[in-house]
Amino acid sequence: MCTKINRSSCSIEYYARAVPLPGIYVGGMDILAIDFVQKEGPIIIGAHTYRYFEHSMSDPGTSYRTLDEVADIRSKHDPIAHFKAKVITKELLTEDECKVNVWIF
Repeated sequence: MCTKINRSSCSIEYYARAVPLPGIYVGGMDILAIDFVQKEGPIIIGAHTYRYFEHSMSDPGTSYRTLDEVADIRSKHDPIAHFKAKVITKELLTEDECKVNVWIF
């Protein structure tokens, strides 16, 4: 739980090591990118995400990141807000439809 990936492996690009399966890196906070690669068949996905809350009770979440950092990531990379903006931009839903369908957003 507390070992950084660059200390646990000589290559942190796990998605590139699974020969003969292809691998790809996608933004783990982008639900549309993950959905796309899941439809392509057997593939190794490298997806880095950001955990908003602590891992467990023994990890108060304040020792390695600030509240400002978490708020910044959430405001710029929140997957739900990102998806909502995309469906509105592509005119799949309107802002009002998003408000009505609160179970989606």
